[in-house]
Amino acid sequence: MYKLADFHTFDEAFIRRAISEVFAEAKWVEAFLNEDHHGVKHGDQVRIGCNKLIGKFTDPEKEEFIEEGKAINKEHPFESAQAVTQLAAVFHDCGRFNDKGEVIGEEQKFHNVLSSKRAVQFCERIHEENAIPFIADATISHDYQNKKLTSHLDAPKTIIGKVVQASDQLGWFHPGSVHRTIEYSKAIGVEFLNKDLDIQKRIDWTPCVHDANDEDAITVLLHQLFGPTDAERFGIAAAQETIQKNKKLLKENILKESRARGCEKEVLELIELFQNR
Repeated sequence: MYKLADFHTFDEAFIRRAISEVFAEAKWVEAFLNEDHHGVKHGDQVRIGCNKLIGKFTDPEKEEFIEEGKAINKEHPFESAQAVTQLAAVFHDCGRFNDKGEVIGEEQKFHNVLSSKRAVQFCERIHEENAIPFIADATISHDYQNKKLTSHLDAPKTIIGKVVQASDQLGWFHPGSVHRTIEYSKAIGVEFLNKDLDIQKRIDWTPCVHDANDEDAITVLLHQLFGPTDAERFGIAAAQETIQKNKKLLKENILKESRARGCEKEVLELIELFQNR
C-alpha cells in the first residue's frame, strides 16, 4: 500500500498507477485518466506548476509551508507538505467527472466538492489521515478568485491551498489555455462566439455559476484575459511575477483563434468593451 512519502516526488505515470489501484472499483477513474481538459494530464501540469512556485518561495512562505507540514508529519515537514500539495493538484478537477465518468455541464459548478471528497478518500485509503484537512482545503478552494466572482467558494485557508490555487489559476493566463478553453466549451456544448449574447451578460458571467445559454468560449476567454490578479487570487509571490508575462501572448492567441473563425473584428470590439467597462 502507498504512503505519503511516495508522493513527495513522482511523475504522471506513477500517479496514474496509484489512482487506478486505490480507486480500482470506481467508474469515473477511466475518464479522469484519459480526458485532456481536466483529467490527470491537466492535474499533473498544475502539480508541476506547484513545484515551481514552491521552489521560488519567499522565506516567510517557506516557514509557513513547513509549519503546515509539521501538522502532517513532524519528522519530514517540508516533504510532507509538498506531497499533499502535489496530490491536491492532481485531484483538484477529478470531480468534473461524475460517478459514471460523464462530464455534465450543470454538475460542473460543484465539481470542487466532489474533487475534495475523492482526495480525502484517497488519503483515508492510504491511511494518511493527518493530510486530510490540508488536501480538503486545497481541492475545495482551488477555483476561488475573489468574493465577488466566486461568492460560492471560500478562499484557501492554508498556504498549501494557496499554492494549488495559484498554480491552477495561472493556467487561465497561459497562452495555451485558449485552445483548452475552446475544446472544453465544445465538449459541454458551448459555441465559440454567440453574437446574440449582450455585453452585460458577458460582464456578469462568473466562473462555475452560470447558465450555458449565457456563455460562449469568448466570454470565458475575456474573463481569463481581464480577471483579477491580486493577492486574493494569487497569494504566492512568484505567481504575481508570472501573470503579466503571459497576458500579451494570451491576447494574441485569442485573436488568432478568432481570425481563424472569421470573427476577429467582433472579438476585438468585445476586448475593447471589457477594457473600458
